Amino acid sequence: MNDLNEAYDLLATESISGNLGLFIGSGFSKSIYNQAKSWKDLVKEIAQELGVEISPTEGESYPEYLSKIIDEFAKSNNHTLDKVSKRVKHFICQKSFWMPRENEEYNNYRELLIKLNPKWVVLNK
Repeated sequence: MNDLNEAYDLLATESISGNLGLFIGSGFSKSIYNQAKSWKDLVKEIAQELGVEISPTEGESYPEYLSKIIDEFAKSNNHTLDKVSKRVKHFICQKSFWMPRENEEYNNYRELLIKLNPKWVVLNK
């Protein structure tokens, strides 16, 4: 048996046992609700908000690119990385938090979650 089949078996077993949870990222929300931001859009808005004009290098991940933006802004404005990171985290929270309304997107989102049938949910309040 190959590693992929073993992983599928383990996931199936854990799901049946009620030990499988979902960690849902921006791609899930974006596929349901078109106003949800992609990482690309979010990082681009952060760069614009901070007034930093740095292009990502080929193969660079969004966290790496965002780190470059934060470093550049901190250096050019004589701020600590901690201060700039807190500002960026606040910006991300403002731009990425959304709740679907009682409309078609909400119903699509809800129905998909019901079909996925997670056994448990952790809410970060």
